[in-house]
Amino acid sequence: MDSRPNVYIAAPWPDYMPARLCASWFRTCDVHVVSTWHDSEFAGQSEIPGVSQADEAQRDLLQVAQSDFLVVLNTRQSEGKAVETGAALALGITVIVVGDRTNVFHHLTRVFVVKDWNPALNIIRGY
Repeated sequence: MDSRPNVYIAAPWPDYMPARLCASWFRTCDVHVVSTWHDSEFAGQSEIPGVSQADEAQRDLLQVAQSDFLVVLNTRQSEGKAVETGAALALGITVIVVGDRTNVFHHLTRVFVVKDWNPALNIIRGY
């Protein structure tokens, strides 16, 4: 059995590249990244050919449910990452916001707010 923590990385769709870099860095630190949206060859485009938006949303929610941590790259307003954060909180998953608090839910006790990826990794390793 794999004992590595499962992490979902949420970010605004246009910011797929920082999410991809974060995922790559976490993987080199022996963290299992379960989110896949940022690694798609179509990341950042308005739609993925041959895949419905409903299928994309369902995949993302299933991956959130498989995670131990949701890392939110809070670079700008995004309805998608807000939904993913809400789903994680509803499922009892610890949320780590990288950036500033931007809504009331970021003040919950299961939500950590950090400035960059290093403290996020420290929180993940500390659990």
